[in-house]
Amino acid sequence: MEENEVIDNEDVIDDVSYNDETELTVDDFKREEARRIKAEKTLVELKKSITDILEVPTSYEESGVKKFVKEDTKDFLEKYLELLEKNKDELYNIENVEAITKPFIHDLNLKFPQLFQPIRIALTGGTQAPSVYDIIAILGFNEVSARLKEALKRNFQNTWLFNNNLA
Repeated sequence: MEENEVIDNEDVIDDVSYNDETELTVDDFKREEARRIKAEKTLVELKKSITDILEVPTSYEESGVKKFVKEDTKDFLEKYLELLEKNKDELYNIENVEAITKPFIHDLNLKFPQLFQPIRIALTGGTQAPSVYDIIAILGFNEVSARLKEALKRNFQNTWLFNNNLA
């Protein structure tokens, strides 16, 4: 079948709707199929993103910890936690979280990954997760605070290493 060739009604698969006057080209079919596949992929990705946010991490991505958690990380995360606590009633939407975070990053001369990657690791266990602003707005202050405090207490070490003094 060639590009832009018209498909006869008998050749159209059952799940593509049409009527007697409809002429469906190969390009039309490809576009519809691509849209359906993209929608399915997007839903799977959405499910993973939601799960990553809602599940309390039981371990931290070691390569992310090694790359992004430095000597000064604990200090600025504790300061950021204080800032969040002062503004905890405003953390219900992304714009508010962003509005308090950007000046913090600027004032401490940080780069976005310096702050966001350790937070992302503390909140989700890994470096591949939705926006930190989104995560904070979804989880709310109490859950964000608990997860950040736990990561700081464990020094971002995985439980089995930390509990067995192998860290």
